[in-house]
Amino acid sequence: LDGVGRRRLDPSDPGSRIADPALENLLIPMERLLPAFPSVTVTAEGLTRVSHGQHVRPADVAGTMPPRSAEWVRLLDAGGALVALGTPQPVSGFLHPEVVLI
Repeated sequence: LDGVGRRRLDPSDPGSRIADPALENLLIPMERLLPAFPSVTVTAEGLTRVSHGQHVRPADVAGTMPPRSAEWVRLLDAGGALVALGTPQPVSGFLHPEVVLI
């Protein structure tokens, strides 16, 4: 339980799973949301930059940067968790984390 009395769901903790399988099928993990958006995996340094709302540079991404024409990009951590939604910056090509989830 958190400080407000709500129970947090932790997929790695069997005790925090939803008891009703029908309800569990209704919940979509955040990592599977917005599949039409391209995604990039950020490095440890990139994750720090995302958490501070700083631009994500090519050196902060494991792999290649998405096309600048993308409207939104999903930013994932090394474990595949969705940490932010970003927008490519037309001039620099960096990604700006617009919606930060961590």
